[in-house]
Amino acid sequence: MYEWRYEKGVGELGIFYKNMIGFITLIFIPNLILIIQYYKENKNTKLTIDQKNGIIEINHKGTLNSYRIEEIESSIYQRNTYSKDLMWQVFSYSNLGYCDLTLKNGDRYFLTSYLIDITKKALFENTEIKYSIFPSIDKTDPKIIAERAKKQTKKQIEKLKSNLINKSKFELKGIVDNDGVYTKETVDIAKQILKEKNVV
Repeated sequence: MYEWRYEKGVGELGIFYKNMIGFITLIFIPNLILIIQYYKENKNTKLTIDQKNGIIEINHKGTLNSYRIEEIESSIYQRNTYSKDLMWQVFSYSNLGYCDLTLKNGDRYFLTSYLIDITKKALFENTEIKYSIFPSIDKTDPKIIAERAKKQTKKQIEKLKSNLINKSKFELKGIVDNDGVYTKETVDIAKQILKEKNVV
């Protein structure tokens, strides 16, 4: 507008324009990818929930399935962010996310922001909530995810144990006595090592 109004060049504004284009691309393109992915997943899906009678109806690609709420095996909300910062919410599209819903009969649905308000209280009891900057739909088998998490936890415990094993009895007792400061796993491992050292 300055260039047009005064018919003068503004020189370094060209660098500003390039930086802004880069910034907008960095912020909005990943979210555009999510929006397209969510649309493809749910464009032919309709969801009806009757909380009073405990019934869920999902019409997916022309096939209508009806379930009782107690038939839910697992419900996981994948949300975009837990940040309360206004600017972050504006640029991150904090209302994006989906519910990974698995039924006891093996049926699985991905109910995205197109169908439910992912930012509000979860629709189903015992829903697990996970946060991610880029909540892309992950169709990996939940059993495989649980197995990976179990292996990762085992590795973390082994690493924690190797870090604590060389500590003195005094240091270990300090960890046990200050259990409010340390995680439950750390305190349990410290107790276990103390017990082993006393036996020896």
